[in-house]
Amino acid sequence: MLFGYSRYISEQGKLIIDYIQIAKKLDEYNAYAAANGKPQYKLQDTAHSLGVSENKNMLNWSNYLNQDYKNTELDYLHAAGSYPSEEIDRQAKSIFAGVTTRYIGVDGDRVYSGILGGYLIGNNKNAMPNNGISGLEAHSEANQNINNLKYIYDENNSEQSKVMERTKKLLKLTYPKDSIREFNTIKKDGDGL
Repeated sequence: MLFGYSRYISEQGKLIIDYIQIAKKLDEYNAYAAANGKPQYKLQDTAHSLGVSENKNMLNWSNYLNQDYKNTELDYLHAAGSYPSEEIDRQAKSIFAGVTTRYIGVDGDRVYSGILGGYLIGNNKNAMPNNGISGLEAHSEANQNINNLKYIYDENNSEQSKVMERTKKLLKLTYPKDSIREFNTIKKDGDGL
């Protein structure tokens, strides 16, 4: 198990270095584009669960390498994040030209809201009410987009069709208004929602 974990850490490290290099190249392009009247592009990042921690690691490494991205705006979209999105937003604003962070989670998801009162992982605020679903369902199915299920499940496959219908019911329980997820957005000044 230790070998598998160290391999995961090594692979995650490579991904974070790639992420930093991509952000730096985009920032260089945006500086060129601004100077030459060409369109600039935002860095857009969508992360679920431990992917949110990778965002935090990328920011930490960027700080360590003394890199900033002052020509680039960043949009974060976090679902069931394993690290507080507000803290990531605050840190990103110190090295990017502008940052928008939206996040969502469901009560009972221990990755999102944390273990031992938020001392271990998570510690995010504003969880959606649980409405009787399990912690695993709160972390996985409840973070899906009901409009995208047709791209995930094959309706012609009876087994996948059953899973799709169960996921639709779960989403309707979690988001009773219209089964569509509503993300929390961190204010521009970084003071919560």
